Amino acid sequence: MKDLLKLEFYKLKRRKSFYICTAIIFIEQILTLISTKLVLKEDPLAFVYLSASGTDAMLEAVYSTSFTLIAGIFAVLFVCEDFEQQTVKNIISKGYTRVQVFFAKAISVGTSVSVMFVLCVLFAFCMGTVFFEVGEAYGRLFAIMGAQYLAVMAETAAAFFLAFLLRKNGRSIAAYIVTPALGSLVLSLADLVLDNEDTLLSEFWYPIFIGNLTYLPVDTEILTRAFVASPLYIAAFLGAGLFFSRKTEL
Repeated sequence: MKDLLKLEFYKLKRRKSFYICTAIIFIEQILTLISTKLVLKEDPLAFVYLSASGTDAMLEAVYSTSFTLIAGIFAVLFVCEDFEQQTVKNIISKGYTRVQVFFAKAISVGTSVSVMFVLCVLFAFCMGTVFFEVGEAYGRLFAIMGAQYLAVMAETAAAFFLAFLLRKNGRSIAAYIVTPALGSLVLSLADLVLDNEDTLLSEFWYPIFIGNLTYLPVDTEILTRAFVASPLYIAAFLGAGLFFSRKTEL
């Protein structure tokens, strides 16, 4: 397993998609800050509804840069390329099990997306400070960022599961893009049928967590929901991915 992990991280360092996706996130962040700067220049009163500080930029970094979409696409590309090039079959022929291959991939993808997340929020904070000011240190700042991280990992786990299930770049990316909208539609219809205003199923759908955790104030209920539901989604997607990785023909 140790040698397999070394191989995965070696491939990760050489994979251009990681650097391209990270660069796209940085570019989107700069463009967002530039547009905010221009709006504030034209309308100084926009400070009332626009966030303009390093802290605000950090809080909004994931949502404003489509981070989860980009990270999910990276996860799909990293997994599916080995299936399309028969690399997985060659690794298994050398004595490794499917379970070892699955968890080596999961660890490498999780680590790479974690690095992307840290780089994204740090870059946003630094650039937001350069463009505006440091900003206030909100009391729940670290709790919110922790919840955002778990939500990101839940979406990454979804992409990882779809990649192991479908094993082709095109259809895996398409499924990853479409699934959140379809799930949201189904759960919204279920809410209409159940007519229970106290508990809405659609509020527990993982793709909405990031949006709810981006703009202040973030109340305790939203934080709790993200902290509890995100790990459950991660476990469910990884469990389903492991099941299909053992049952599907290579």
